[in-house]
Amino acid sequence: MRNFTFILFLLLHTVTSYSQSATKDEPAARRDDWRPWWTLYISAAGLPSNVYISNGGPGAGSGQTFLFPGKSRVRAAGVPVWLGVDFNHHYFGTANINMYKVHYENWQLSFVMRFTNTTPARIKPFMDVTIGGRYLVSFTTEEKGYAGVLLLRSVDVAIAAFSNGNVNSNADYKIRAEYGKVSMLGSLSGGLMLVDKKTKWGGFTCKGSLQFGTTTRYANRRKLSEDFSNVFYYPLKTGSGIMYTFQLGYTVR
Repeated sequence: MRNFTFILFLLLHTVTSYSQSATKDEPAARRDDWRPWWTLYISAAGLPSNVYISNGGPGAGSGQTFLFPGKSRVRAAGVPVWLGVDFNHHYFGTANINMYKVHYENWQLSFVMRFTNTTPARIKPFMDVTIGGRYLVSFTTEEKGYAGVLLLRSVDVAIAAFSNGNVNSNADYKIRAEYGKVSMLGSLSGGLMLVDKKTKWGGFTCKGSLQFGTTTRYANRRKLSEDFSNVFYYPLKTGSGIMYTFQLGYTVR
């Protein structure tokens, strides 16, 4: 998880640096010509029936997509192809075993190519093609809930942002065991953007995706309660890399 904390910090640092460089004393028309789309969203993720990491329901998560116009000196509404990156996270629940808790989460970082129409219609359809990596991980904590771990990690990222990237390596998340697997993924997505009437740019988005990932190994949640030692030595299982996601977001400046 520390590796992904560093990746998140690096990504945010890169975007912040770009934003600062793009807001210098440039002509307003030029900034509009090369205006990026930055979409913040919440999402739900579903898994096939042979991947036993949730309690039966979908995973809940959030993320952000940064897209840059593939054609220069054209206003955002008239750009047909966009290129960028997407970063998201989903939480699939916790298995409680005595004083221990085994948490399941999934992190994704991928490159995005978006195709959209160039007409000035209020509703703007689009299609995304992505390729990237997925990190499916389970970790065991001693009496500490998932929200507490997430808070500590967020504090670490904030500290790193104001201390030249020095993450607090001594933080006690009370994590006693961890297993993660990195795999490749690709996805096809379709969605709609409801363009903002005032700015005629950006707006609310909804998107559905079908992800095709390589097969992955994970800690089998169904086997955890059969043997107390499983909270440390996970019973591993191989499952499908397919995932279904649905996102609701808003594009900001």
